[in-house]
Amino acid sequence: MNADLITKAMGELDLKYVDEAAAYTRPRRRRVLRLAVAIVAAALLLGAGTVGVASTVYGRNLGDVLRLLWQEETGETMRDEQAAIIAGMVQEVGVSRSAGGVTATVTSARVSDKSVWLLLRMEGEALDGCGGLIAQELALSVDGKVVDNSSTGLEYIGSDGDGAQLYMVHYSAPEPGQNWGSNLDVELKLGDLATGLYPEEIVVPGDWSMGFTLSYSPETDSIALADATVRVYDRTREEHVDAHLTQIVVTSTGFSFKCDVDPEHSGFDVCLVEAVVGDGSASYPGLAYTAANPDGATWSVSGEWRFPLDLQDISALRVNMYTIPVR
Repeated sequence: MNADLITKAMGELDLKYVDEAAAYTRPRRRRVLRLAVAIVAAALLLGAGTVGVASTVYGRNLGDVLRLLWQEETGETMRDEQAAIIAGMVQEVGVSRSAGGVTATVTSARVSDKSVWLLLRMEGEALDGCGGLIAQELALSVDGKVVDNSSTGLEYIGSDGDGAQLYMVHYSAPEPGQNWGSNLDVELKLGDLATGLYPEEIVVPGDWSMGFTLSYSPETDSIALADATVRVYDRTREEHVDAHLTQIVVTSTGFSFKCDVDPEHSGFDVCLVEAVVGDGSASYPGLAYTAANPDGATWSVSGEWRFPLDLQDISALRVNMYTIPVR
């Protein structure tokens, strides 16, 4: 089996699922976050300059910004319990670098078992009249090792009350468990800010490199779900086939499971993974990534929620329209 082929196949939404979704009657008052769902290419699109929520976002702390984005994207006020969980994950950073008349500041961050999230604030007269920009160079190093740039994204999320631009820098590893120590030496490098339009035009030349230390501790709370069988679409044979999911685990920040399929099915789709909350009237999609196991038939699928959730609120995991309840 070809890992690139599988990853590509899982990263493309199949039209057959679009037809199914159109005919599917969704639960009442269902809330769906407006972001790419359960698709491998989601983080890559951010790295290519995808523009996020263009609005005024008041707050310089990652926790405050996530709470405001939650309200804007779901139309609901974040519960205090969920806000407290997020606040407990956020670390203050406050490291700045100036170049080309622009000051970039990493205000705060959070680290999970498979990702690093940074809130980046950029201000300066050189940015006046500019919308969301992209960095011609974007690199993140953890403990002296440059991580896979294809898994690192820069997302414009809006401006704050003072007119500064806010960006989310997000690195997501292919699989959980990076053998991280309790303290991570992180370095963020940004080079030359440009428009996201083609052809790209450099608006502010410069180099913004910042180093700082983040603390990390593995997640200890999780929910194990029963094994399940779901239908996935085999692109090679153009038919639906069974996929057996095992070792299904859900946490406040994401999910993981093993996916067993017939080795003869070389291209298949896991199009949608959602956390079902409460009575099922609300569900929140995740970003999914995949990696092959040596046996060539079992795949490790893992992903994360953009907004950390209260684990006690999660009642089920939905994979390709199949609901797997919490035991």
